[in-house]
Amino acid sequence: MKIYNTFSATVQDLEPISTGQISMYLCGPTVYGKGHLGHGRSMVAFDLIRRYFLFKGFKVTFVTNFTDIDDKMLARAKEEGITVKELADKIIPLYESDFDRLRVLRPSLRPLATAFIDRMLIITKDLLQKDFAYEIAGDGIYFDVEKFSAYGKLSKQKLEELQHGSRIAVKDQKRGASDFVLWKYKKEGEPSWTDADGVVAEGRPGWHIECSAMAYDLLGETFDIHAGGQDLVFPHHECEIAQSEAYTGKQFAKYWMHNGFVNIEGEKMSKSLNNFTTLDDTFKSYSPLVVRFLLISTHYRSPIDFSQSSLEQAKVSLARIQDFYWRLVTEKLFPENESIAEICEFYLSEFEKSMDQDFEISGAIGAVFRFVKKINALIDKGGISKNNRDLAIQYLEKIDSVLGVLNFDQAEFNPEILAIIEARNKARLEKDYAKSDSLREELTTKGVQSIDTDRGSFYR
Repeated sequence: MKIYNTFSATVQDLEPISTGQISMYLCGPTVYGKGHLGHGRSMVAFDLIRRYFLFKGFKVTFVTNFTDIDDKMLARAKEEGITVKELADKIIPLYESDFDRLRVLRPSLRPLATAFIDRMLIITKDLLQKDFAYEIAGDGIYFDVEKFSAYGKLSKQKLEELQHGSRIAVKDQKRGASDFVLWKYKKEGEPSWTDADGVVAEGRPGWHIECSAMAYDLLGETFDIHAGGQDLVFPHHECEIAQSEAYTGKQFAKYWMHNGFVNIEGEKMSKSLNNFTTLDDTFKSYSPLVVRFLLISTHYRSPIDFSQSSLEQAKVSLARIQDFYWRLVTEKLFPENESIAEICEFYLSEFEKSMDQDFEISGAIGAVFRFVKKINALIDKGGISKNNRDLAIQYLEKIDSVLGVLNFDQAEFNPEILAIIEARNKARLEKDYAKSDSLREELTTKGVQSIDTDRGSFYR
């Protein structure tokens, strides 16, 4: 397998630190408001990659966090008249629901930043002792980037040429304009933590140190892959590298992976352009599976154009694959004909060849559509046997363990329809066919097609 490493700016062979195992850290959202399409893009992109690692037989430890202490959270909590913790408790379930609906696998570990304050204090004290950090009285503790000679190695910028990110406050007292805060001293009304031995005054962490602490405690001094959006390359990931490697003296992450931006109708999504779209609002018009299919259909490193036309195209494309599956389970079965095992193996290998090249999704999905076309043609010509039907379904199930976009039991329905389906399936299991038929008629009046096959009952 080959993956693109932002650090080397080249496509490299994937060589995990431990054979057969991959450790991944993905920077998660700051939970001050609803999740938007940018969050969805990042989570789905690296969910696809994680799923493919699992498909290839790797044991994957996947960590992604919720940032639950931050300037934006403080401002929003104050605006709503609640505590920062109350805000986090309200918003985190919304993110979890959105990600579940996008079929993002639950992470191995999903830490909250505030659970790792002790490690942040340890790192801060260590950097002070090593003279990588310094104090500004009454303000906080800052990392001195001049002391870390490799600063800029990820973003490929020289220190004097760096464009300062929005989260780097330029203060007169700082030694250098690019120095960043590790620890902010307590202000009235803000949550704060104390250092038991008194080396670090009461306060709260800066943003960058949070991910360094969580990654260190959960994945170790060096791990395989650090991931996030392209907007995090500088300053966030650059600062993570500096403070982490100054602390441990070892390489922080072996590979760096970054997903592309989301464009709305051709323009980069941003609040200033008033084209900021939440996931929840998008799901009101389009199935989460259509949204997921659109999000995975563009290579993870490329910008993705999110528009009504692209959503409609994704809807049609996904329906081609889903309808093929429905055809397989409802097609009249014929006696055994020539096995399609070799066809399945060929198109599975074509899928893998593409994905092995830095997750080249267009070629991978192209292999799926060629498979669908090939098997449809065979069915049109001579029908399909039970064995061949099962082989084709197994192919789709293997592919979808990576893509995560197909329904193998029923389409997405509202709770009312799901309750009727559950009742009908129970009636069939109990051989109460009169009730089963009655519920089937009720589903028909609500526009739901019931299909009973040797593989079970299906609904669409």
